[in-house]
Amino acid sequence: VKMRSGFDDTSLFVDNLLAAQEAGASFVTIHPRTKREGYKPEADWSLIAKARDVLHIPVVGNGDVTSLEDARRLLAETGADGIMIGRGAAIDPFVFQRVRSGLCGSDDIQTDAEEAEMLVQMLRWHVDSIARAQKNPDARKAQIARIDRMKLLGKFLLHDNANFRDNLLRQPSSEQPSADAFEQALVALLRSEWRSHRRTRQRRARVNTFSGDRGRGKA
Repeated sequence: VKMRSGFDDTSLFVDNLLAAQEAGASFVTIHPRTKREGYKPEADWSLIAKARDVLHIPVVGNGDVTSLEDARRLLAETGADGIMIGRGAAIDPFVFQRVRSGLCGSDDIQTDAEEAEMLVQMLRWHVDSIARAQKNPDARKAQIARIDRMKLLGKFLLHDNANFRDNLLRQPSSEQPSADAFEQALVALLRSEWRSHRRTRQRRARVNTFSGDRGRGKA
């Protein structure tokens, strides 16, 4: 079972936890915000700790985990049996490997250049898959749709990168020369900027920026 801490408030939080356990849940994942809160406030990890005290089944903590440091802190502060990462993976698809390596001692961490190439492959596969699925008969509209999709991915991966923001994101998709040209520019940025970008970004602020009101009411 994955649950938030409540609908309007947390008054039924413990009751809901116990109901899930008594109904036979093998474990519970807690996103410690109410539905009304959406993603606006910081996740209240104390509620994860409370669930851990109340239940005898495993508790998985979720919310505001965007790095190895966050994962370590959540485990230390809550005593959770595991971690679920959601939005953090949108800005750093390799966060799972970083956490696993740091917590379990695995050696599957790539170099910055290797990560950048994997991102390039992901970008191309994703955009091509969308293009095949849409099958837009209007060639220009199909081009714009591809550019829009690449912009969306770039907004997560390179949001605080000035080159992306000023040279690619702000120019309307309809004014871009072509989808291929946009892809080449975006690929070049990923290959050249991923390292410095990864080390300087403000992860949580950026995750919350893109969730915004669209995240309200979703688990």
